[in-house]
Amino acid sequence: MQDFFSTAFLESIPPALRDVPQQIRSQTGIALQVQEIDESFARCNPAFANAAAVLDIDHVQQAITIRVAPAALSPRILSHELIHLKRNVVESVPKFFPIGTASDAEIQSIYLVENALEHLFVVPEEIALHPESEAHWAQDYQALVERSKHNGFALCLHWFFLRIALPNCGAVAEACAAHLNALQDPYLIRVAEYLGRTLHAQRPDKLAMQHTLLKAIDPALRTHIAIGRFAIRDGKLVTERLKDGQWCSE
Repeated sequence: MQDFFSTAFLESIPPALRDVPQQIRSQTGIALQVQEIDESFARCNPAFANAAAVLDIDHVQQAITIRVAPAALSPRILSHELIHLKRNVVESVPKFFPIGTASDAEIQSIYLVENALEHLFVVPEEIALHPESEAHWAQDYQALVERSKHNGFALCLHWFFLRIALPNCGAVAEACAAHLNALQDPYLIRVAEYLGRTLHAQRPDKLAMQHTLLKAIDPALRTHIAIGRFAIRDGKLVTERLKDGQWCSE
């Protein structure tokens, strides 16, 4: 990271996060790369075309890259990606992964659900380190809720995120609830309430939270989802899949 960011910028990152790349390198030999989000990447990954930063972990190539949009970058955004990196590789938290039968659209949906769940952990940690983040997330979700007002399941995801990760942002949560009510689907409202209540009670057990969320996902999408994790084994970064309650190498 020292080749991409100034010393002053890096010193604004909490030391525990700043040390994560070196910790991973000492265990795997993988040096974190930082690259700009360019036109080629945006064309291949349209969902991330306007992102400020994206974490890319490639166990096949034994590569870890944080792609950034320099104009939008700030210490809190880099901290956010480093928290993801710490949880994914150092702490080896379970994740939703698409299996080989998933279409491109289904892959995007699965990553959306995984990101929503993982942000229940990442965003509060980011806010604790960078208190100004709360206002940024509230603004982002205000726009996101408005864009999702006709998408019932997306509103359910936003609802539990707002209630758990941004409890002080009542106005945004109220707007989300109003859009859910406007859809006039009692089942969606029950799902949103169930997820908000149950996921909050299950934190920090992410595996239990994943099983709860799987119950609410469309069965057609559920068949394309596996629970896996990144792990370091014999000096290599690998993936493992949960099968019958046991972690198995892929």
